[in-house]
Amino acid sequence: MEHSKCSLNNAKRLGRLYEPRRQGGRSARHAERPPKKLLWQTNSFRVNVTEGIRVRLVSMSVVRYTVRPHRQAGEAIVIEVPINGEAANESTEDASRPVWTSLAVEQCACCPLTNEETRCPAAVALSGLMEDFGSLLSYDEVDATVETGGRTMKATVPAQKVLSSLLGLVLGTSGCPILAKFMPMARYHLPFASTDETTFRSVGAYLMAQYFVDQDGGEPDWSLVGLKAFYEDVHTINRAMVARLRGHFEGDAGVNAVAILDLFAHYLPMAVDEQLAELRPLFAAFDRPA
Repeated sequence: MEHSKCSLNNAKRLGRLYEPRRQGGRSARHAERPPKKLLWQTNSFRVNVTEGIRVRLVSMSVVRYTVRPHRQAGEAIVIEVPINGEAANESTEDASRPVWTSLAVEQCACCPLTNEETRCPAAVALSGLMEDFGSLLSYDEVDATVETGGRTMKATVPAQKVLSSLLGLVLGTSGCPILAKFMPMARYHLPFASTDETTFRSVGAYLMAQYFVDQDGGEPDWSLVGLKAFYEDVHTINRAMVARLRGHFEGDAGVNAVAILDLFAHYLPMAVDEQLAELRPLFAAFDRPA
């Protein structure tokens, strides 16, 4: 596990969608040294003290991905995504953004934004990610470490799988008015989730939203009609995003990562009832009299 210096002010300053940092300049011996103990923990930050005086501070309202080439020389790329329930405040007016982030380029058919917005917020969020990963090929093996909510997960997987996991997180917190419904799932991000896990989380998050609608005096949708319609919109957005990316980067990992993400969006409206039927036996205890 890598350890890096950062101050409390730096950790609190995570106002952007993510802060990429390349790690280097330390010997392998120091880079792989595990923390000796957990010094203290609050609701907001976790501080690990390693041997010596180096201090590593990890915000517990941030998901951190550390990605490096598998069994190859190369610097690690660190991506931190805030999951505090607020959309990214990336400026969509920045003229330096790539041309493919323009709202008019492959604008989604379901997009509610008007020409007053010059840039697509989802594309702006994605552009920063592609700056670091755009040259990767889908089959390139990478070592990924994901830290979130006090947990650390490690995996050696193809680059497109890491990017697909990251994309769902980044797009859900991008400020896109449609993808904002992914914010609860981003808050409780599960890296490299299977189709079954994603179905469980998607349906659970949607039903919780309907509970709040009911509590506020609205009419909840317990039949999941709205969930299916939402994923049809997600499918439309994913296809438009692939069209934006295609031809702009050397590698294909980014495009294929969106395509992988889209498989679930395309699949859920058609298969959610069947999948829930398979999960129903797990809830048998709830059918029994109290």
